[in-house]
Amino acid sequence: MGDGLTFAVCTSDFSKVFDLVKAFKERGIGYILLAPGERVDRRVDAAIVEGDRPVFAAGRPPILRPMRDPHMTVSRAVAKAKGVFKPRRMAFGIDPGLRIGLAVLADGVLINSSTTTEPGNVPVKFKASVGSLLPRSSVIRIGDGDPSNRDRIISALDRFRDIIEMVDERDTSVKPVDTHRDSAMRIARIKGRRLNLENASDQ
Repeated sequence: MGDGLTFAVCTSDFSKVFDLVKAFKERGIGYILLAPGERVDRRVDAAIVEGDRPVFAAGRPPILRPMRDPHMTVSRAVAKAKGVFKPRRMAFGIDPGLRIGLAVLADGVLINSSTTTEPGNVPVKFKASVGSLLPRSSVIRIGDGDPSNRDRIISALDRFRDIIEMVDERDTSVKPVDTHRDSAMRIARIKGRRLNLENASDQ
């Protein structure tokens, strides 16, 4: 999931360093820790900096300040590194089930994928993704499989009903080894039909 990215972190706040390192490891992203004003000869894809900036001898990377949530910081850093921060469109894909697959795309570029077992976590992760990427517009695309779990997720997303699309899942799980994340990525890329929440179970 790390896509070969490496980020630099420069802050004197050790609690932020700890939380960012944990988030990097969870997403398989490489990192280096720097002191303020330190010279860096290697290339990095983005730098999370608080205080005096290091000296980047191999070219200046995109620079951002740490956000309150380390996972939001990492998502923003990924978007900046891939050139899709503040995208025209963010697509949030959901593969419904007991283990829910989630994927976030910015202008078609994968930013993050994850899983959760709690429908109530889905709107939280959606709002965090919007806060990280600051897209001009957003769409939530949910697969039409597993109706009971699907409808629980839709209920949790009730306040976002105007941007939800239902996607035909028949073409999203194409390999026996596919994960929920894989299916969520495919769902995020497929235009669905606008959801009528009052008749969600009939669609």
